[in-house]
Amino acid sequence: DVQIGVWRGLGQNHQLDGIVPRDPETGSLFVNIDESLADRQPTRYRMTVAEELGHIVLHREIIDRIESVDDFRALQSHPEYRHIERNAKRFGAAILMPGDLVLQHAERIYPRLVGVVGFTNVEAINKHLCSELAKRFEVSFTAMHLRLGEWPARVYQRVDESFEARLPYLG
Repeated sequence: DVQIGVWRGLGQNHQLDGIVPRDPETGSLFVNIDESLADRQPTRYRMTVAEELGHIVLHREIIDRIESVDDFRALQSHPEYRHIERNAKRFGAAILMPGDLVLQHAERIYPRLVGVVGFTNVEAINKHLCSELAKRFEVSFTAMHLRLGEWPARVYQRVDESFEARLPYLG
């Protein structure tokens, strides 16, 4: 029972990309994303929706208490909020960039990049790999860059190890 919509001026008026308020009468949850993200920044919009869904799945007990922007602001001042926010961002990244799929695509792309660049510039390979994967998964370069360094895929680590061993495939 979650509805996704846009909120004109959410970013401008409240400095928020997204928020998940609950309707106190019906109990319905609303994922509201700043309208400008939906109109002009599709990769950021997708990541924000995924992150807000992460809050619903991971922090439902907390989310059920949010009925307004003021309630959300109070939550943001909680000492544990950074931890809560990080978990939701990781959840969102896992939804949009599943580790096994990212690794499968990286394993297909890496040999072609090594064929072009050779074993002279691992940074160029990582940059091109990240760029291609970001386009494939429709996320920002930055979001993919973060994902490639994280568990479970640890793609950058695999690239470095394969590059160092001069393997034409990801080991």
